[in-house]
Amino acid sequence: MPGLYQVHFKGQGRRSNLLRRNYSFFLTEFLHSCLIISFMSHNHFHIFAGGLIGIALLFFGIFHSFPPRSSFSPVAFASSTHPLYWGAYIAGTTYGGSYGTAPWDTKTWDMFESHTGKKVSILHFGQAWYTSAYYPYGYTPFPTSLVDAVRSRGAIPMISWGSWDESLGPNQSDFSLKHIANGGSYTYKGKTFDAYVTAWAQAAKQWGHPLFVRFDHEMNGWWQFPWATAPNPSTHVVINGNTPADYVAAWRHVHDIFTKVGATNVTWVWCPNLSSANTVPLSSLYPGSQYVDWVCLDVYNKDPNTWASFDMLMRANTFTANHDSYAEITSLAPGKPLMLGEMASREAGDGGVKKAAWIADTFTKIQTSYPSIDAVVWFNWNSDGNQYVIESSALSQHAFVTAIGASAFATNVFGSTSVFPIPPLSGQIIPPPTIPPAPTPLPATPKPVATSTPKPTITPTPKPTPLPTPKPTVAPTPLATPMPVTTSVSITTPHVNAIVGMGSTVVIQASAPTTTLKVDFLVNNQVICSPTSSYVYHCSWKVPLVSSVTYTLLARATDRSGKVSTSTPVRIMAK
Repeated sequence: MPGLYQVHFKGQGRRSNLLRRNYSFFLTEFLHSCLIISFMSHNHFHIFAGGLIGIALLFFGIFHSFPPRSSFSPVAFASSTHPLYWGAYIAGTTYGGSYGTAPWDTKTWDMFESHTGKKVSILHFGQAWYTSAYYPYGYTPFPTSLVDAVRSRGAIPMISWGSWDESLGPNQSDFSLKHIANGGSYTYKGKTFDAYVTAWAQAAKQWGHPLFVRFDHEMNGWWQFPWATAPNPSTHVVINGNTPADYVAAWRHVHDIFTKVGATNVTWVWCPNLSSANTVPLSSLYPGSQYVDWVCLDVYNKDPNTWASFDMLMRANTFTANHDSYAEITSLAPGKPLMLGEMASREAGDGGVKKAAWIADTFTKIQTSYPSIDAVVWFNWNSDGNQYVIESSALSQHAFVTAIGASAFATNVFGSTSVFPIPPLSGQIIPPPTIPPAPTPLPATPKPVATSTPKPTITPTPKPTPLPTPKPTVAPTPLATPMPVTTSVSITTPHVNAIVGMGSTVVIQASAPTTTLKVDFLVNNQVICSPTSSYVYHCSWKVPLVSSVTYTLLARATDRSGKVSTSTPVRIMAK
């Protein structure tokens, strides 16, 4: 959206009321102390104590003779505090092999919302430009049926739209940023990139409703994507020879195509990862205010050696080696609403105590200490061997239900919204939904989980924060039993129930903890390859020339201690 919104005024209002309450408290305590001095002192102190009482009464009267600004009254603050969108990426693997990712599989969506007790206002899913291994093959069109499904449930779609072939790994020279920026002259698989982008933009325009497009996210890192711009810390090589200037040129070029066809219903979300010593400075990657509607950050408490609070992740911190990403992005794009496009925390192996405290503290801090944040999107998927899902323990799930139940987090009331670019909710009144039954507590004993990519330094464990008890407008539904996570390795592509072409080459991808020595990939219990020492593991497999056959894919990880763990099976069909 344009940069005119009320975040800064809203923040000043909070500070004004807070100062007022603090001064009232101080003066009251000062007066009380003076009275004690007066009654307990010897006679020669009575005059001094009386003078103090007089000064206190004078300031108390002067301060309270000025009424608070009505727009920032404590009552208004309590009833409509910083409203935000909230949403999720909902992976079906959390609930078993028969579930697919939402919105392709709506029963996965139903399951998640039955566990949160509140419906999402944003549904996040991803789409690559091209797929060479999954049916339907080729360039992926604008997903009209999927965004229709999201809107029909009252939520706003957010598509992470990536310029790559998701069937392959990150080193795809065809999808270098230079080729994207020069898409009118670069042909891939019989079509120029510009022709594909134009068709996608025209279909988005024809759909006509507001949606978020999160294009080529986490570009400031070195991992996983062909549009990465940072050098790998180990090899010092940048994927595809990309530069920050290439990224800016690619973004502007794609955005210009949407502008040319009149796809103004698309809200552009620019989403780097948290800033650190190993990432590219955000200022060199920002396309410019006229090319971005929302800014965004991805935030994970994932380091196995550093249990990091939300503040430690968002602000400059010596333990996490992070920069002050919040200050960096808000100063770079003042006035732009900020979204947390992906956020989650791992478990600590303590039955959910620390993760529950992390959730409670994070959602409280978002509402009280980060006024520019206007949307949060939970990543409900166990990637990198971490237990990111809210159902990882009963305590974590209950903490999430309690936190998201706050009235500040808007539910699914946007099925008829027609405003674009999509504005933040600051200053708007969000209608409450029907109140369902209250929750019941759940016992659960989750298993400890192997951890993910470590950072070099170690931090002391912070004390768990007591869970907040916000006054929700909607009581959550009874919680379902949390789904225990039993694996430390997971297949990330292909997706469950994917259809692949017989005779095609499928790239199977899995994530595993950094303690992993190797990952065996199995098709129908036969090992097809065993890559070692990688951040993300890949294996190419030639699908036999037999139609209508189902194959079961497994990934089996072996760590340095010899412990073996196996992924949840992924079943695919050849056609």
